[in-house]
Amino acid sequence: MTSKYQLKNGLNVLLVESHKSPVVSIQMWVKTGSADETKGIEGISHFIEHLVFKGTEKYGVGSIASAIEGAGGVLNAYTTFDQTVFYVTLSKTFAETGFDVISEMMLRPKFDSKEIDNEREVVIEEIKRSIDNPNQQASRLLFSTAYKKHPYGIPVIGYEENIRKVSRKQIVKYFESRYVPQNMTLVVVGDFKAKDMKKKIEEYFGPTKKRKLMKAKRVAEPVQLNPRINIKSTEFNESFLYLSWPMPKANHKDINALSVIAMIVGQGESSRLVHRIKNEKQLVNSVGMSSFSPREPGLIAVSATLNNEKLAEVTSEIRLEIMRFINDGPTQEELQRAIRLLESDQYYSMETVDGLAGLYGHYEFLFGDYKYFNRSMKATAKLTAKELMRVAKKYLNPQKMCISYLLSGESSTAKNILDETVKQFQSKHISERRDKVLSKDKKVKAIKWSVPKTDKVSAAEKYVLPSGATMLIKTIKGSPVVCARYGFLGGLRVESDQQPGASELASRVWPASSKTQSEVQINNRIEGMASGFGGFGGRNSMGLSLTSLQPNFLESLEIMNDVLLNYKISPEIVSREKLLMTEYLKARSDKPAQKCILGMMSALFEGHPYAKDPYGNASDIAKLNEKSIVEQVDKSLLSANMTISVVGDVDKNKLKKIMTSVTDKMARGNRVADAFSLKDLRERKKSFIEMNKAQTHVVLAYRGLTFRDSDRFALEVMQSILSGQGGRLFIELRDKESLAYSVSPLRMDGIDTGYFGAYIACSPEKTEKAVKMLRAEFTKLGELLVSKEELERSKRYLLGRHDIALQKTGHVADFMLFDEMYGLEFNEFESYHDKLLTVTPDDIRNVARRIFAQPEVLSIVGKSDAN
Repeated sequence: MTSKYQLKNGLNVLLVESHKSPVVSIQMWVKTGSADETKGIEGISHFIEHLVFKGTEKYGVGSIASAIEGAGGVLNAYTTFDQTVFYVTLSKTFAETGFDVISEMMLRPKFDSKEIDNEREVVIEEIKRSIDNPNQQASRLLFSTAYKKHPYGIPVIGYEENIRKVSRKQIVKYFESRYVPQNMTLVVVGDFKAKDMKKKIEEYFGPTKKRKLMKAKRVAEPVQLNPRINIKSTEFNESFLYLSWPMPKANHKDINALSVIAMIVGQGESSRLVHRIKNEKQLVNSVGMSSFSPREPGLIAVSATLNNEKLAEVTSEIRLEIMRFINDGPTQEELQRAIRLLESDQYYSMETVDGLAGLYGHYEFLFGDYKYFNRSMKATAKLTAKELMRVAKKYLNPQKMCISYLLSGESSTAKNILDETVKQFQSKHISERRDKVLSKDKKVKAIKWSVPKTDKVSAAEKYVLPSGATMLIKTIKGSPVVCARYGFLGGLRVESDQQPGASELASRVWPASSKTQSEVQINNRIEGMASGFGGFGGRNSMGLSLTSLQPNFLESLEIMNDVLLNYKISPEIVSREKLLMTEYLKARSDKPAQKCILGMMSALFEGHPYAKDPYGNASDIAKLNEKSIVEQVDKSLLSANMTISVVGDVDKNKLKKIMTSVTDKMARGNRVADAFSLKDLRERKKSFIEMNKAQTHVVLAYRGLTFRDSDRFALEVMQSILSGQGGRLFIELRDKESLAYSVSPLRMDGIDTGYFGAYIACSPEKTEKAVKMLRAEFTKLGELLVSKEELERSKRYLLGRHDIALQKTGHVADFMLFDEMYGLEFNEFESYHDKLLTVTPDDIRNVARRIFAQPEVLSIVGKSDAN
């Protein structure tokens, strides 16, 4: 049941009842974003998003997050060009807490001068972080090239100089003129009765009076008459290419066609760009096509990451695929796949209340009609190949093309290559037709699925099959999504020291094709059903993962089982994935946070498999071959070493019969049970990697616990005490001292050992203070008992997050799989509440003393003066 209405003060309200889980999502969509700002205050919308968390008439600094997290909820916000959205997801029992917090933030923020100054530093740290991020820099170059006058060309986060100088008076004025009831939409989705919810909404939001809305004037982008090229040289190790074209507003009749074009040309493994340029020709590290449909005219863009020396080939191939589509259109199979994938979005969104709230909020915000999705899908289903060709020809116009290129290093040829690319786009093209378009357009079949009003959930069950494989099933009648996982102990633990990177390469290659189906055939079938299928690998295990809509589950499972029994290691795929792994290592060198964590693990676990880099290095990867992968896979691919986890609307008896037949065909073997000794860590260790970045990245860590350690629940609660916006690290290091934008505890449990610590990214001059404060917070936990209030808040936070996670079948499948594989109770997620509630303040102090009494490892990545 859905109801839409408006309060007397103009606040728009959208209520959606969903009784699948005892959870509620509350979202406030404010119709103001960075594109509504005036010159000199760019970034103020994002700044205000931060500031409303810093205290209201009722809540002090840190109290807002503490209230939500203490109710077991999750609270956050984001700012875009067009809107600012605040969202809370929590148990229906605490829905009033969510309303209280959101109403205070939206209607009664304090904007304390001291807190404004403190938060300036936090936002500036966020800006510095974006400077170090190649993806964000490439995106900034794209928009500044495509929008010369319109505010979409200005970064949402704004500029450091504006954040430093914007006054409290300007902040209050902007807030009071834009955060008015008639400019907001409250979206509430979850387990409630609309009649009861309306009373609560009136209580919390009704008394606020209507205020005058300051209309924002946006400068229109002039019609682009000629192509543009913008090249920027950087010190990053990977180059980022965008080819973009203007497209109309979100409500234009051609938007659906543009979305389908983008999906066919560049979304998914079976799309044209990915198949030809990445998988077949191996010219790029990544490639795709997407459409950006905001309130005002947006973009359709091709993106790629690549090496500079391949620029000419890449742009030539992109051009060929674009022109082929314009001249030939899609095949009927491509059209059906794209429409099926778009249609599936609504079903995957149904898994969670926040997914539904986001879907409804998006359409209500953009179109003023939450039902627009259904109309849009009906229009999309009627699209023909001829219509897509018309739209492609109209909008993929060479005269309106923009090319932005974030260049790794320097290049004397890039400008000439891109100039030539523009000329080639402008020239006439004779089609190289590869696929025959069906002469008659066929109507796309809709997904047949009716959603019951409530789910019937059965307890998780465990079976040991005759093959020795363990099978776990949890039936949820009415769930639109079914997830299956096949897990095998192994991973880095069985990787040969002479073959670094073999585990990672195997997880990429062995699920790709079988003796009966090529990679292309598998990709086409899987994506044609809107399913997701692939491999996974890590430090302790490897496996296969499947996510499917319920009507397509058994057919998708057939593909999964074919790969399991008949996997084929293709030399071409091995060669491609080795290249992509090597390129990933280059790109990772631009990611200081990842380097910092790897440095910590290398020092903390020296001599143990956990110390290994899963990717090895470039020379290691070069030595790997098909034999390396077969050896790696076959060590684990044994039925006695296999755990199967399936969650969703399935017939468990039929499924058991299928999997009994499948696993009987596997080699039985034994369960992988290797144990590794650990070298004693007798003294502090330090790892330092020099990088010329705006921020320094720090990890302070200690050896942690195993999966089966009796203290693991106490450690989880201790982590919760430190984490989140209401946690000690956020409050002490970010809220009070403004040391960083990012600070959080880190934890990994393992088979032989794990780690526990914290990560922070800050300006180089703040590094020493940050490390001292991290140590001080850890010391407090070992010296002082946590208060009853803090303990209860942390427990409720963990319990709430656990309940929220259980909405998704994939999360439940993962819980069961890994708990069973690592020697825990397979259904521990069902008794999680009881076990967590037994943790006491003494338990936390004891585990803190146990962890922090050990020698520390300090890992730092940044400028030399931060060491």
